[in-house]
Amino acid sequence: MKVRDLVKPGETAVAIFTRGGRFVVQSDGRGYTGNWVINPGKRLNKVIIYKRDQNGTQNEIYVGTPIEIIEPEESGRRKIEMADIKFAGTTTLNWNEFTETRPGAVNPIKYISDCREKATQPSKNAYTDNPVSSGSTITPTQLGDWRRAIIQLLNRIDSGSRTDREGVASRISRLSREGVLPREVAPMMHTITEMRNLTEYGSRTLSATEVAAVTAAWNAVQEWAQTRGLRA
Repeated sequence: MKVRDLVKPGETAVAIFTRGGRFVVQSDGRGYTGNWVINPGKRLNKVIIYKRDQNGTQNEIYVGTPIEIIEPEESGRRKIEMADIKFAGTTTLNWNEFTETRPGAVNPIKYISDCREKATQPSKNAYTDNPVSSGSTITPTQLGDWRRAIIQLLNRIDSGSRTDREGVASRISRLSREGVLPREVAPMMHTITEMRNLTEYGSRTLSATEVAAVTAAWNAVQEWAQTRGLRA
């Protein structure tokens, strides 16, 4: 088994080498990678974890669906929250053999895209240039900018304690429960972050109705921020 065997036509993935120190798999199939230098602009369908065996003879392979890239406190490094994590089997191949990279290469991150798709699709930057909807001026990059603006707003109003594993959605819900974030604003923020996740990780194209909904949600967040003297 090699990493390309786990990537279907049309899919993109990131493979991560780990010895398991910060790799977490919960009983419900959700979990987290460790903190890595991950490109947040990549659109990913899968996360493939190569967990090295102590002896290097029975290396474990896990595959999960990315939900969110979490900005940790450690500068320059991010972790990926995943769902539907499944054990894909073991391999005796070393990391370079598994990812088909140059022998001796030490980069623990490998991005994979299906080569058959590259041969048939026109060359373009799918991460930043594809409109979310036909005729719409909203792009996945813009949705990502809105999400980052929401994170900045949360940083300004959140005086409580948060754990390194708390994602954006969980943080919005906590601040709403604590009364820091108005209950009518929290769903608007959830709409923006979920739509961004759909386009970034699910390769989804939003419908015209969804584009209108997420745009209205962003306008509502901006209006609320202005009343608080904040800038979104």
